[in-house]
Amino acid sequence: MIDEGGIPSILVYNCLVHGFSQQGSVREAVELMNEMIANNRFPIPSTFNGVISGFYRQGKVESALKLVGDITARGRVPNTETYSPLIDVLCRNGDLQKAMQVFMEMVDKGILPDQFIWNSMLLSLSQERHCSKNMLNIDDIL
Repeated sequence: MIDEGGIPSILVYNCLVHGFSQQGSVREAVELMNEMIANNRFPIPSTFNGVISGFYRQGKVESALKLVGDITARGRVPNTETYSPLIDVLCRNGDLQKAMQVFMEMVDKGILPDQFIWNSMLLSLSQERHCSKNMLNIDDIL
């Protein structure tokens, strides 16, 4: 399509990005996402989420966190589907402090946690025996 002078739609790019990410070719997914932007096709939240999930599956948490920062710097607002895999992998890796930091950043942006985020956080907190009022003050979040 591009060789013939056409520019793929956002939907086509989105499908390709997700496909590459699911196959473990996250580098190619990121390159496609950058190509999207260069062609004035701005990624939608699910495009970013596809790449973030790819990083998550490869254990590249720092790359995923950097992408969330890039999304925010571009004026885009991440959503619960962006944060859910990040918080989950941080909790599974035992990085509870970083998970709490990401959780609070999310809440500070006005994004309320969904049941998957709550489950990840509460399970991790209980396993680490950190279920104290000081660690997670639900009243402050709500």
